[in-house]
Amino acid sequence: MDKPINLEGMKEAAASTEMREEFRLLAERSRQHAAQIDLKTYLQFLTFMSRLCPTPPPPRLPMEFSRALL
Repeated sequence: MDKPINLEGMKEAAASTEMREEFRLLAERSRQHAAQIDLKTYLQFLTFMSRLCPTPPPPRLPMEFSRALL
């Protein structure tokens, strides 16, 4: 079963300047790394991945949602 979300723990983490700084650094470094990848490298990666699984995945039945909240 799913555990309930620990809201108090999340509030403490959000209030922590150290935690916020770590997430800021993580986001910054992620953007820097993404900027280093050129289009040719990205297309080569996609081509390689498509060759690993050349057949399309089997069709999935659509899920029915009687109630959806956004």
